[in-house]
Amino acid sequence: MIEKILAELGFSPNTILVYNRLLELGNASARELAEKIGMPRSSIYDHLNILIEQGLIVEQDEDGKKIFQVNDIAHLKRLMRDKIEALELQSKNIDAYAPLHHGKSVEPKIRHFKGAEQVGKILNDLYWYQNTEILSIWPMREMIAVLGTEYLENFNRKRIKNNNPLRVIWPKDKIIDIDEYPFLGISKKHLRTLRIAPMNMTWNMGHTIYEDKVAFISSRKETFGFIVQSKDFADLMRAQFEVVWGVSKPMKYTSPTKDTFLESLS
Repeated sequence: MIEKILAELGFSPNTILVYNRLLELGNASARELAEKIGMPRSSIYDHLNILIEQGLIVEQDEDGKKIFQVNDIAHLKRLMRDKIEALELQSKNIDAYAPLHHGKSVEPKIRHFKGAEQVGKILNDLYWYQNTEILSIWPMREMIAVLGTEYLENFNRKRIKNNNPLRVIWPKDKIIDIDEYPFLGISKKHLRTLRIAPMNMTWNMGHTIYEDKVAFISSRKETFGFIVQSKDFADLMRAQFEVVWGVSKPMKYTSPTKDTFLESLS
């Protein structure tokens, strides 16, 4: 947890290492830190000075010997607040800049993803959107094989946090047991509505529509994907989605009394 926060604040891995070692030791001299970490003392001082400047550690003198220890955790919270305020200011600057480009012609953009590692990052683009409806025509069994359960669980956790409701259609031959994957629950709190396509409709490639984008993910056999950014194309895909949605049937599912996934969100 601390490592991730410090990394988000822009501290280098070695600076984070020095901070964490001080947390473990309580207090230590530069020499002790150098020995524990296996880093030259001169480098240790570089990282200590950075942490001192940011108020994360303090330096004390004990019998002519410099001893360092972690400062009150409130200083870390202050740095986090400063970072958030800076990002909010930048966000306002972007809002002020956006009207200058409003209405200008924008060429459609296509981003390609190839291989399991790249394909596994396609849905990360959705992390930037809040209060946005997502439409998916999604062969669930195939997508679990391509993206993995851990990734999909984290994605749905972030989706709910961002208040992005999802309407999704599964082909009948790609249905999975929701009880085995609690993050795929169907309820208002899950922000998911699910329908099953007619028997004669099936597919191995999934696509997701949001704002002016459509993200495509192939089957595990082909392992590629792409995102198309085009309002006209997204509107076309939405129209097609609504046709399939209209002929699809709600999935019959009884939510468990104890929903472990929703409990993990609190």
